[in-house]
Amino acid sequence: MRFIFFLFFILKCNCLLSQTDEYPFDFYSFRVQPSKQNSYFVRNKNIDWAIQFFNQISFRDNIKIYDELLQNQLDNKIQNFVTKSWLGYSNNFTLIDSPKKHTNDYLKIKLKKEEVNYVPQSYDALGNIEFDQILYLENNKLKSFIIAAGAQIKVFTSNGLYIGNTTIAYSYLNNLIKFNFNSSPILNTYQIFKIDSLEQRSSLKKNYNMNLIFTLWNSCSLGLCKAIDLKRDKIIEPKDIIEYSVYDSIEQLFCGDTIYPTKVMRQGTPARFYFSHIGIPQEWFFDIKKKIFYSRINEVYLYTKEFSKDGKIEYNRSIKIVF
Repeated sequence: MRFIFFLFFILKCNCLLSQTDEYPFDFYSFRVQPSKQNSYFVRNKNIDWAIQFFNQISFRDNIKIYDELLQNQLDNKIQNFVTKSWLGYSNNFTLIDSPKKHTNDYLKIKLKKEEVNYVPQSYDALGNIEFDQILYLENNKLKSFIIAAGAQIKVFTSNGLYIGNTTIAYSYLNNLIKFNFNSSPILNTYQIFKIDSLEQRSSLKKNYNMNLIFTLWNSCSLGLCKAIDLKRDKIIEPKDIIEYSVYDSIEQLFCGDTIYPTKVMRQGTPARFYFSHIGIPQEWFFDIKKKIFYSRINEVYLYTKEFSKDGKIEYNRSIKIVF
């Protein structure tokens, strides 16, 4: 019995060692099985944090891009895709790929235009494009990878009652990692995420199981990116990052014995205990020839939980991190 246990232990160790070069299991945690679309972000040792999620961006100010995407999807002029989770959920498409033979997240389809519950005169009031996006931290810089994009339309019942929006399919499937940012962005967005809600999305990878803000804060403490205190309008020195406080209150500590105490003045509780939200500005680009969307992130903003004079909770933009 002891021999069997010992043999199992040796085999287990060899298995882990053989995988360490590609998957450093000793300090990384992986949440999902890598697919063709996200395997790069899971396996790359320079990436410390990554999540995959769907979000909707309004293109009302760039309605031509939305119009082109929607009409090309409906007319099947471009290749349309659905995720495997859509199978059995909708009957408005004909499946081209065989799910059993595919390792991709996305399967090729042909839309049945007559089955799409679509009112042409109503779509221009929406203008939303849904993106399958990966946010990831590579070499201490937050980046974005747009896997695919799909035009959203309004959905109505047979009686004409509006019941919500849907994405009919995804297109512009992207297999590139490096992009050319010489052109001007077609759109600028600013999205605010709560720390908890962001981490609850489809997490792909975490370094030491830290969330995005703590991973960024650690990078700032090593001098790998720059942190700016927006209230005091100053750059925070890397050596001060971990215990840095954004609050003006001063705490008095008494050290030594009770007979000869020594009064010590210091800043309040470190800001890292009060980070609540992260604001992410993104520049959006569209390559007309390659038919892909891509995005750039130059800085992020950290919000801290604070109390107003009347005791109400406020979430204020306190720290700017520049990459």
